[in-house]
This record gives sequence, C-alpha cells and structure tokens, in this order.
Amino acid sequence: MSKQYSSHITPEQYEEMKNSFAASLSRDDLFHKIVNLPFGDKLLSTSVDLGIMVLLQVNPDTGTVDRVALSDTERAKDAVKLSAKQFNEIKIPISEPGNIISDAIRLNEFKFTEDWACMFNPILTPKQARLNQANAGIECSLVYPLNSANGGALIFSFYQPQANITNEHLAFVASYADLVDTALKKKYV
Repeated sequence: MSKQYSSHITPEQYEEMKNSFAASLSRDDLFHKIVNLPFGDKLLSTSVDLGIMVLLQVNPDTGTVDRVALSDTERAKDAVKLSAKQFNEIKIPISEPGNIISDAIRLNEFKFTEDWACMFNPILTPKQARLNQANAGIECSLVYPLNSANGGALIFSFYQPQANITNEHLAFVASYADLVDTALKKKYV
C-alpha cells in the first residue's frame, strides 16, 4: 500500500475509503463504491474537478475491456443519455491499436485524452464519442491502469483541460487507484 497521499486524500480519508471497500457485501457493491466514493465528499471531488469515474476490467474469455461500473453523477447520466450504445455494450478489444484504454492497460501506464474518440474506437464513431463527451461537459479524461485480477483501468474524467491538470490531480489519481487495486486484490483475486 502506498503511503504517499495526495493533499486531496488525507490519511484518515484513505483509511475510511479502505474500510468502506472492505465492508462491501458483493462484487457489484464494491464496484459501485469504487466509482462513487469520491463524489460522496463534495470538497474532494470539487477540489480535483472530477466529473465522472468509470471502472473497466479485462475479460479474458472475450479478449475485451468491459465497462463494469459508472459513477452516479449527473454528468455520467448525461453522457450515456444520448449514447449510440448502452454503457455495458461498449467492449473494447484489448489489442485495439490506437485505443488509449487498451494501450494504457497493455503498457501499464496512464494516458490522457481531450477527445473521447480515442477511448471509444472502434465501437463508436468519432462523432458519437464526441457527442457523449459534449453531453457530459468533460474537458479531459485520464485512463489509469489497474493490476488486480485480469487487469483493468479507472477512467477519471475532469472538468478541466489537460493543461490544467496538476501534480496534485495526478497524486489523487495514483492514491485512489492504489486503494482500488488493493481492494480488488483482497476481495476478488
């Protein structure tokens, strides 16, 4: 477990989040908490300009990256409201070249985008992906790989352009992703 906390996540908050994840009653409950916990603290989510979170997992049977949980924010609801495909129907081949989700997972390094077309190809057209992004009011998204289970990622979508994402935003993302990876490893190896 990382002891490097973001100034946005205090050691006390980190422990509270860890305990909340540990108390999950089911896999779906844990997934729901993962994408919603930061939004329970308005000061935290506002201080890092966070609008939406998505949890993705690699499905070894299909060779795809599947969307398994979406935050319950108004922005997330707006993003899927007019989507050409339902949230759980969007499955990205893990080997898809040029898709930053599959790239982030395969290379085990985080990736930024200000254009959702590179997160949704080849499932949605660029126009469809950009419509989802516009409906959500999101400026940029960061795909952060997870190493638990068969692999996966968290998508952190921000109200700020990439140029405004600071080291503090990145420290929050790294701390939170470490917490999530630990929770997933403990619950569902």
